[in-house]
Amino acid sequence: AASTRFISHSWSDDGEAKYAALSCWAAEFERQTGREPLLWLDKACIDQDSIDASLLGLPIYVSGCTRLLVLDGPSYATRLWCIMEIFCFLLLGGSESDIEVLPLGSQTPARSVSVACLLTQSGEAKRRPRGWGTTEEAEAKRNG
Repeated sequence: AASTRFISHSWSDDGEAKYAALSCWAAEFERQTGREPLLWLDKACIDQDSIDASLLGLPIYVSGCTRLLVLDGPSYATRLWCIMEIFCFLLLGGSESDIEVLPLGSQTPARSVSVACLLTQSGEAKRRPRGWGTTEEAEAKRNG
């Protein structure tokens, strides 16, 4: 059965870099499988005249995809919407092994690690950004 990839990307990242990475990935996919990939891309699949209403269906769109394809550019890990797509994918039954990350352009070591940390660390406390601590620590800070 064919699997559909949900393309997760930041609109702030370079469009040409995203196109180049996706084109190379798709060519390799077709070489390996003998067929073109099935992709869900927001720009092509969401009514651009009614974006807010269309985005309410994000969980439905994500649940219809068997893999998440992350186009990891410089702003990806800083965009809440991108992180929300990963969250929805995992919450709706996707696994970390079903997430593919395509780095865009040259990556600094720190940049390469940021999305990898989001995807590979397990446990509630490890998923939080540095400095957030546990729920109990946050309660203690609020209560003085």
